[in-house]
Amino acid sequence: MRERDDGLLARLWVVPVHRAAGVLSRLLAEALRIVLATAVLACAGLVLGLRFDRGVLSAIGWLLVPTVFGIAFSVAVMTVSVYSAKTILVEATALVSGLFMFFCTGFVPLDQYPKWLQPAVQHQPFSTTVDTMRGLALGGPVLHPFTELVEWSAVVVAVCALPLAIGYRRASRRG
Repeated sequence: MRERDDGLLARLWVVPVHRAAGVLSRLLAEALRIVLATAVLACAGLVLGLRFDRGVLSAIGWLLVPTVFGIAFSVAVMTVSVYSAKTILVEATALVSGLFMFFCTGFVPLDQYPKWLQPAVQHQPFSTTVDTMRGLALGGPVLHPFTELVEWSAVVVAVCALPLAIGYRRASRRG
C-alpha cells in the first residue's frame, strides 16, 4: 500500500520489465521467507528432539509444504492490499490467520475439539498443512492432507488471481 501511495508501483510500470515482475518477485520473496523460517524452526525442533523418520526427501518436503498455502495466503493478502485504502483491512488478515492457527490440529488433537467443530478444524488449510508435515516427519498419511492443501491453495489463487492482476494494474497506474 505504501509503494502504491508513494508512486513506486507507477514508476515500475514504465520500467522495461514484464508487468508481472512486481507481483511475482514479491511472491518469490515470500516463498523464500517461508522456507527460511521453516528451516529455522526445523533446526530448533532438531535440537529439541524432532526426527524425520521418513528420510531426507521427506525432510525436504517438510520444509516446502508451508510454502504451498503460504503463497496462496500471500496472494489473498496482496489482493486485499491493492484495493484497500486503509491498513486496518490488511492487518485484519492477521486475525483470520490467527483463527486458522488456533483452530487447527497443530495445537490441539482433532478429537479434543467439540464434535460439531471437528469437520471445520480437520479440513481447514492450516490443519492440512500441519497434518502433511506431521506425516512427513513422523509417518502417517501424507497424500490426503497434501491433496486438500493443494486444493485449498488452488481455490484461493484462482479466486484472487484476476482481482489481483486488475488491482495491481490499477494501483500501478495511479499518480
